[in-house]
Amino acid sequence: QPMQQQQQQQQQQRPTTNFNNVNRSYNNMGSAAATPAPSNNATQYQPIASLNPYQHRWTIKARVTRKSTMRTWTARGGGRLFSVDLLDSNGGEIKCTMFNEAADQFFPIFQQNKVYIISRGQIRV
Repeated sequence: QPMQQQQQQQQQQRPTTNFNNVNRSYNNMGSAAATPAPSNNATQYQPIASLNPYQHRWTIKARVTRKSTMRTWTARGGGRLFSVDLLDSNGGEIKCTMFNEAADQFFPIFQQNKVYIISRGQIRV
C-alpha cells in the first residue's frame, strides 16, 4: 500500500504543461500538453508511426533524443523557435518544433534523454 500511495501522490504532483506551437512535425493550433513521464503508468500510448494529420486526440510517450538551440529570425516580424527529436519505445521518430511563446515556455522544460508524455498537438506531414 505505501507504494500505491506514493504513485498516487506522484500522479497528483505531476505538472501538466500546455504549449501553443508544436511542428512530423507538430504545429499545434489548440492546446497541447507535455509532462514528464512517471515510471509506472498503465495508460496506452499511441506509436508515433501511427500518427496522421486527421487525428485530433492522441497521446505519445517519447524520449527526447535531440534538443536544438533557441533560434531567432527577424524577417516578417521576427520570432523564436526550437525543436526536439522524439523517439518512442517502438522506434518511431518525430520532430516537434515550438515557436515564440511556446518556445520560451518549453525550452527549459524539455531535456535531452528524458521521457515525456505528449498529447493534443496538430500533426503536419
